[in-house]
Amino acid sequence: MADGRYPYADRFLSAIWGALGGDPKTIEDVTFSGDAVLPACYAMTDLGAASLAAAGAATAELVATTGVSQPSVHVDRTRGTAWFAARPNRSASGRPDLAVRSATSRPTTRPPTVDFIRFQANYEHLRDAILAVLDVPEDKDAIAAVISEHDADEIETAIVNGGGAASASRSVEEWATHPQGSAVNAEPLIDVTTTARVADRWQPTPERPLAGIRVLDVTRVLAVRWARGFSPGTAPR
Repeated sequence: MADGRYPYADRFLSAIWGALGGDPKTIEDVTFSGDAVLPACYAMTDLGAASLAAAGAATAELVATTGVSQPSVHVDRTRGTAWFAARPNRSASGRPDLAVRSATSRPTTRPPTVDFIRFQANYEHLRDAILAVLDVPEDKDAIAAVISEHDADEIETAIVNGGGAASASRSVEEWATHPQGSAVNAEPLIDVTTTARVADRWQPTPERPLAGIRVLDVTRVLAVRWARGFSPGTAPR
């Protein structure tokens, strides 16, 4: 982290590690490499790299409890970025994702712009809900024609209330004042709830420090694929 090549990754790692209550010294020697960047308006590559680095730092600490020297942690940003970038923007059915620009801007103090509506249509029931609410066939021109007559927030609300998933584009300032943005901002970065402890003779080993630990993963689709696609010493599938 000392070379300063990845300031956002460093900041994200510090925030994540601090929220976990970790010892700052543990992440002092964490390093990053790779110049590939995911095409996004936010520093998604750095956030992903920092998250992996935090997991690596925690594992390194665990290894150190076995009596061996604490291993170093290094994250190659290019490896994960290449995998994500290679994923086609298509639904589970193989059809293109729905994304439509609206000619109607929301009533804000900023100059009129073209709103962007993103539909989550990777599942048939979500896609069907969107088309039912808009009352159009699966045709982007038909969808755009309906959306152009309405405010982006209005479309978002109607589709969500109709059982679909949609999101209107918002600036950072708009999201900060949005009820959902305010609710998210009020939450801690990481929330840890400790349940009653049960006597356990489990102990980590240097070779496989996490062997024997069971994890309940309630994420869906991409997050689970990411977890399943990695194993020590292999490339993501």
